[in-house]
Amino acid sequence: MRPARGLSLVETIMATFLLVSGFVVTAVLYHTSLRYASAVERQQLALLVAENKLEEIRAWSRDVHGTGGSESFGDDVSWNTYDGAVETDPDHPEFTVRVQANRHSLFSPSSQFEQVRFSAQEGETETDPPDFGDPRKGFTNSTRRVEITVEWGPGPREEVRLISLVGDPVRDFEASEEAITIGMNPSTTTLAPGEDIRLTAVAKDTSGQEIPDAVFTWYVEPDGAAAGTLIYDAGDSASCRFVNQILIEEADPDLITYAPGTVRIGARARLGGEEAVGWTPMLTLFGP
Repeated sequence: MRPARGLSLVETIMATFLLVSGFVVTAVLYHTSLRYASAVERQQLALLVAENKLEEIRAWSRDVHGTGGSESFGDDVSWNTYDGAVETDPDHPEFTVRVQANRHSLFSPSSQFEQVRFSAQEGETETDPPDFGDPRKGFTNSTRRVEITVEWGPGPREEVRLISLVGDPVRDFEASEEAITIGMNPSTTTLAPGEDIRLTAVAKDTSGQEIPDAVFTWYVEPDGAAAGTLIYDAGDSASCRFVNQILIEEADPDLITYAPGTVRIGARARLGGEEAVGWTPMLTLFGP
């Protein structure tokens, strides 16, 4: 029986090389996993910093823009507190936090229907413009697009971005005539035949602060057989025009009818399940 031979020098070197290579590969993989785990941990921590800053902004907005607050949500100056701010996170000084808070426009759910063009014949003396503009109801003062960027690291800095919408805080709103006021221009209560008046409605919360982007429904309440025509502004339900004449779609422009008497015009808004109506004084409509 042949005795077992030992390993040759070449075999020993090869075995040692394979063993060392295995240790090196294992060490590299372990180091890489630690590096990626650290990077993921930093990203998660940066995202947490961004979320905390976003909640801080929401809480600040509820305090200063809510019912009884000292500032208006739609006021750009008010948002200078955070817009463009660059600061170091107090709990994690290695993170730099940048904030941008810009106006953001939204549209009402019925925007597709509102894009259909509606017009009213106002007579020969006034010609409809070729383009009414965008008829959709836009909300431009009650939403902010907040973008928070968290940066860290030497050299090529890494960053995490968090983008969200911050809305005007829910207001305390009560169903009363004082909740809605209507401005008139000119401020007259008598209208000659064909004369018009511009109306603007403002909704206010229980503290008397204006509620931006409130949606209104206008209507005329006559005393008897009096009547006129409401012409709505494109994309803005807060204002309209009342004309002391009856405008009928596709009617003969030379045929203008009037219904003299007294009317009052109301603007209705519903907020938080509460419905309020504001009224103008009684308007006297004269006939020809």
